[in-house]
Amino acid sequence: VQATGATAFVDKSADPASCWRTWRAGWPGYAGEPTSTSTHRMPGAPSTSGEGASAETSAERRATVLVVDDDPEIARLLEKVLASRYDVVTVFDGESAVAACKDKPIDAVFCDVRMPAMNGADVYRAATASNEKLASRFVFVTAYQEEVERTILADVDNRIVIKKPFSMREVLAAASRVLAAA
Repeated sequence: VQATGATAFVDKSADPASCWRTWRAGWPGYAGEPTSTSTHRMPGAPSTSGEGASAETSAERRATVLVVDDDPEIARLLEKVLASRYDVVTVFDGESAVAACKDKPIDAVFCDVRMPAMNGADVYRAATASNEKLASRFVFVTAYQEEVERTILADVDNRIVIKKPFSMREVLAAASRVLAAA
């Protein structure tokens, strides 16, 4: 981290006994918001749903949802809503999203459509090329639903699109829907 001039932060406020969040600051483009963030749960720590402590197994693992949005406020809002039921990984650009899909066990993706460099459809194509199960587990988020569906997402089958502004209920329903398709 020091070699890049960046700073790493640890925030234990989510659940100090069993959970911590990390993010990197100081990377190119850093303007006061994290460029990436991760939430980590201690093995064997109690789940946030109130179930007792137990060793984590693949059957007990909470689904992990990737949030991708270049607007930190929207990304944080999605993260906060989804974190009530899922583990959440949040990134702020398409390249980081594709890397996260390769590096982490991602179960679903909430992805902004209009982003610089890689748009949501580009992220979808790259992520599903390395992880086919994500093809039915992408939720696109946009303020321009009709235009986006006609143009950018025209070649994406079985797409779910949430229009900004969205409700908490809408976000959780979309997550349940794509994760039930497993």
